[in-house]
Amino acid sequence: MDSSATPHTNRSSHANTVANLMLSKDDIKAERVAEAAQIVKHKLVHDVADVLKAAKPSEDMNLFYAYRFADTVCKRLEGDIRRAQQSTGTKRTHEGEPVGSEVAARKKSKVAGKMPATAATAELTGEIAIPTKLPQLVRWIGLRSVETGSGGTVKHEKQMYPGISSFIEYVGEALADVAPKTNYPMTRRLRTFKKFDFVAGDSDDYHRIDIAMTLHTNSSTEVESDYKNAISIVEVKRYISEQEQAYEQMLEYSRNLFGTQPNRRFAWGLTVCGTMVRACIIVNDKVLLSPAMNVSTSDGRRAFVTLLTDWSMCESKHLGYDPTIRYNDSNQRWEIDVYDSEKRVARTYICESRIYNAYSIFGRRTRCFVAHEKPADLVSASDHNLPKVLIKDSWAHMDSPDSNVARDEVAYLREIQDALAKDSTLNGTYPHLEAGGVVKIKCSDGVVDDTTQSILMKIDSIMWANAPVRIHRRIVMSPVVEPLQKVKSMDELIVIVGDVMAAHTAIAKRCGLLHRDLSVNNIMFHRDKDGVRGMLIDFDNARRITNMQMAERPDRTGVPLYMSIGDLEHSNVKRTVLDDWDYIRDDQGYEELRKLLFILRATLFNNQRVSLSARGCENPLTPWAIMMGAQPEVPALSDTQFLDRNVDPAITDSFARRAEIANALADELLEVIQRFRNEALERIKSDE
Repeated sequence: MDSSATPHTNRSSHANTVANLMLSKDDIKAERVAEAAQIVKHKLVHDVADVLKAAKPSEDMNLFYAYRFADTVCKRLEGDIRRAQQSTGTKRTHEGEPVGSEVAARKKSKVAGKMPATAATAELTGEIAIPTKLPQLVRWIGLRSVETGSGGTVKHEKQMYPGISSFIEYVGEALADVAPKTNYPMTRRLRTFKKFDFVAGDSDDYHRIDIAMTLHTNSSTEVESDYKNAISIVEVKRYISEQEQAYEQMLEYSRNLFGTQPNRRFAWGLTVCGTMVRACIIVNDKVLLSPAMNVSTSDGRRAFVTLLTDWSMCESKHLGYDPTIRYNDSNQRWEIDVYDSEKRVARTYICESRIYNAYSIFGRRTRCFVAHEKPADLVSASDHNLPKVLIKDSWAHMDSPDSNVARDEVAYLREIQDALAKDSTLNGTYPHLEAGGVVKIKCSDGVVDDTTQSILMKIDSIMWANAPVRIHRRIVMSPVVEPLQKVKSMDELIVIVGDVMAAHTAIAKRCGLLHRDLSVNNIMFHRDKDGVRGMLIDFDNARRITNMQMAERPDRTGVPLYMSIGDLEHSNVKRTVLDDWDYIRDDQGYEELRKLLFILRATLFNNQRVSLSARGCENPLTPWAIMMGAQPEVPALSDTQFLDRNVDPAITDSFARRAEIANALADELLEVIQRFRNEALERIKSDE
């Protein structure tokens, strides 16, 4: 069993992130259904012949034996199908139903699904004996894939599950029988979960999965039917007229593979509509779909057997797993390799917990781990004595070759660290970079940067040319931070927001970098000897203010809810810190700050989905009375300090305001925020 595919026992639910706390399960479900439908409509590429090539092994020996074994299994399968029919002296209908003497044989055996003659025939011919699987397999491959007036005897997709599962397991068992005869070290054997139409134990949406593929183990303990143990989701429909729905549901369920498996780079999916099987590869911005493999024909069966054989024998990276994140069975922990681009060395870290998982089909698929560096002596070292760090793993947009604007979060963090290191008031409000760089993947030609291009290198580039190229980066930072769900009072929240706004302003003014994704998910906090501190994280979408010409931007990045109006409207005016503060700006200086805090308070404290007692919060609402009472004394601001009404409205419009006016407004707003922050900090200290 691949160590890279071994599951982890920890679980974190995407539905409980700050951004989703005010959404009901029905809201989240509706959002995910709509997203899957949009992906199928706009991002799914049909009939990409090269998709199946992406599963081919890279190593020459693996590739040679995969071709040889697939051919052997195909011949064996075709022979078993013929013998299964000949042994009963019957033919099969289009619906795959047995007729004539086979019906009598089944009644005589009184064992559902058993075909007595097949086992004897297989034993005499030296073929693998799988008597309980062949009847179901043969029944499936004889189905009609198009709706007819008669409807046939197989009218529901659930009647297809055993046949599809039997086909997959037939190939797995046949390979396990063939490989030892050639001394080939077969390390992976595919099978399906024993359960069909089930709810995965680690699901946060309670969808029912038709079939899921996993790995066979020699353990007597049955593998848990969880997403963390699944290799691929199989969505089944009775007829090809339902294929669009099959694509949508397969994608909707596959998001959980990324969420529960920390080493997922991309995912495979299967749809089965009647006898039409399609495989798809799910990358960050595209879904590429193979042509149909019609298993009612020998050519279609050969194509499907070849795919299953390639999945069984390819390197784990071709299954979608990240070889630089491995599960260590001895200590039952994930080990994560981080390449340091500055020192040009790789470090290995041991994961202690996951604080953010990638429950998304598309996008950066950001993950965050709490970890410590792997010591040379694992026996004598104690986790408690080792410094904790935060590891961020994400797929950021890669600049096009003709772009003169470089985007690199690692370089940004080094620049921020150098510029702000001497300002003690900002210590702990931005991440301290420990190590980081692009993830490196081994291939037959050496070591390459892990990008979406490297994943799709076997596929004709015309099929994904219009998709943005993403690069896989991993960053080690300190201190370890916590999400906003863990705050204990409104005063702590005020301090956190104040710290983040101060850091944001300093980074914009001293480094010339605009964050561009100022959202609740990117506002974190930590506690030290001086109390609580807010931290601004995630600079994947940051850009230099001087280079933010819309023509240089390959796409619109950031969370739409928190994007500035200028970015949404594709304005080409100079950006300021206020572009990131659009959603808290108001001409009254501090009224919108109060609205922001009100929203955060409602999300975090007036929410049954967040346990206040679990985080030690006895009476979190008391400080809010102070916020809703008298406001800090702020000098009256004239109308001209915000916008000059005598200037052309096209300039003074908030979509295209002058940079100097915006900067002045931002300074006033920051002053108000800092007053709120200092007063809240005093209340916290007085309560201790």
